[in-house]
Amino acid sequence: MTAYSRNSYHALRLVLDSQSYLPQRSISATINAWSNRLASVFNPDTPSGPEPVPTNFLEDNAIDEYESIRSTLLPRDLTPKPIPWPTLFAPRHDKAHASGSTRPRDFDLILYDLVRRKEYDKATQVLQEYQAAGGAPVPHDEYFDVALYHLDTAAPDLDLFLDWLSRTPTYRASYSDKTRDSNQRIARIVNTLRRNHTGDTELIARVLNVFAVRGSLPYAMSDLISQLTLIAPPSYTLKTIRDTIELYQATQISWKVTPELREVERNAVAKHVQTWWNQYTRRLLLTGHKSEANYLFDKMKSSGWDVKADKYTIAKMKLPERSGRMKDDAPPETWLARDLPMPQRIRKFLVNHENPSSRELAQLLRDLESFTPTHPTLVKRFESRFVFRSKSQLNRDWDRRAWKLWKAQMIILRGKGLHHQVVQSFRSRYLWIGLPDHPSLAIPSLETDVPRLPRPSIDDINIVLPSLLALLPTKEAMDTFTKQYLAQAKTLPPSLHPNEPTSAMLVRAHIRQLSVSHGLLCLKNIAKAGFTPGYSAFEAILIAHARSGHSRQTYRYWGKMTRSENFLGKIHMPPPNERTEEALRKIISRYIDEEGGMRMKRDPRRKATRKRLREKTVPGADTPLKNFDTW
Repeated sequence: MTAYSRNSYHALRLVLDSQSYLPQRSISATINAWSNRLASVFNPDTPSGPEPVPTNFLEDNAIDEYESIRSTLLPRDLTPKPIPWPTLFAPRHDKAHASGSTRPRDFDLILYDLVRRKEYDKATQVLQEYQAAGGAPVPHDEYFDVALYHLDTAAPDLDLFLDWLSRTPTYRASYSDKTRDSNQRIARIVNTLRRNHTGDTELIARVLNVFAVRGSLPYAMSDLISQLTLIAPPSYTLKTIRDTIELYQATQISWKVTPELREVERNAVAKHVQTWWNQYTRRLLLTGHKSEANYLFDKMKSSGWDVKADKYTIAKMKLPERSGRMKDDAPPETWLARDLPMPQRIRKFLVNHENPSSRELAQLLRDLESFTPTHPTLVKRFESRFVFRSKSQLNRDWDRRAWKLWKAQMIILRGKGLHHQVVQSFRSRYLWIGLPDHPSLAIPSLETDVPRLPRPSIDDINIVLPSLLALLPTKEAMDTFTKQYLAQAKTLPPSLHPNEPTSAMLVRAHIRQLSVSHGLLCLKNIAKAGFTPGYSAFEAILIAHARSGHSRQTYRYWGKMTRSENFLGKIHMPPPNERTEEALRKIISRYIDEEGGMRMKRDPRRKATRKRLREKTVPGADTPLKNFDTW
């Protein structure tokens, strides 16, 4: 008996069981009842009694048949499952698993259906079973999502990521690469690599090889070239890029097609290769590898370069090496002339966006904040006007002004002690490149609308370094962080090496938060790491000794700078300039005794000593110092 027959008999039993059994009627009684009903219809005046309601629809000969069938019905306490609604196609994975099928088409349908429903763990299990059976699934664009799932997790499985990435479709070389739908998925994978796997050069090289085989290299090559140039030396990046390009050329130019189509593929591949070599040369110039870029430019010039790359490369190679501009070398200007009326100062900053530095802009913003009680929107209106983009201005000019305003805002936050906000703003704006791990990385980063974060420059790193040092808990952690930063800077491109402002900032931070001896130790670590500290770092040590009242150390250090002695066998100490001498005169004048000699400063932590120094009358800054020029 089929399932449909059993359900029908079960429904019939429920109907009959709900009725009460009455004595059986004879056939004649039934005929008389129907005749009376017909008579009442044709003779409505004839009164008739109430019509009996039939209670049993079974004939005498059907009772035995019903009883025999009833014995074969299901038990009363059994609740049968409802009949499923008929579907056009049965579920593919259920059908395949139920039948134990191992046909390739069934596995492909199961795998694709699981990926579409975002059941990535089950899909990975099915893929492993499929590979164990010796099968290869049909490539789909949706497999990019599974690869990203295994990459962007707390514990990424790189083998599964590369396995799923190799299951993506293969594209032939063409000129319309930007019109593919898979470029968004590839962009998400590339951004995850740049954000979470910054220094993994081996992983980036393996991903480039997979993209080269699948034909998706035009989407990822530009961004990954920039990443490799930052984290690896030129010798490694040149070999990796050359191997990737050779693999791309071998897989994208097919010999099984017509000569006309082969020529189209060859031209498309040549166009991509030329673009990548141009981009790599520009990146070498931007990161400071000038000799390597010159070698590559001379070697690859015969293969054909575009005019834009040619002009850019030649112009860059003619420029001298840039160094960080210190405040001492700044041209004399009246940007900080606070005696001018505020409207004139605002107009000077709005008319010319290039001359004022970020520190001068920060000073103006501090002065504008003093007008907040009477003019609440003055600061916001000035900021919006400062970064206003007109139709005649280029995008790079607007980016430069926006960066200068952001740097001024970070300087103000640092002055207020809001170091956490400075670090979080840096993380939401740039990639964490050129800096070691920090305890603040455990805090979730701020949300950002920029999907592709750029790399920071050394000027951007100089902004966040003081805040990172201020957030460290102990002096041991501060020394360790500085050593890690200097050790990591050796592996970075020359454009991210510590410059003169970086060394001065590190020394001043150690002096301010620890002591002068720690500042001198930081200066020695910078020189031992192979970097030139610069004049400002030595000046910071000299001024710190003078402000602390350490006369012997001040005399000794001044003499070494005057004689340009060799510092740790690495560099020669720079001689002091007039500005340093003037500042030193003003500082030392506070510690001149009545006979004109230098007073030794005792323990600065003793209250009696500090009180005596405050109460004692000292001469002004113009007081001549004994033997000052012979220190």
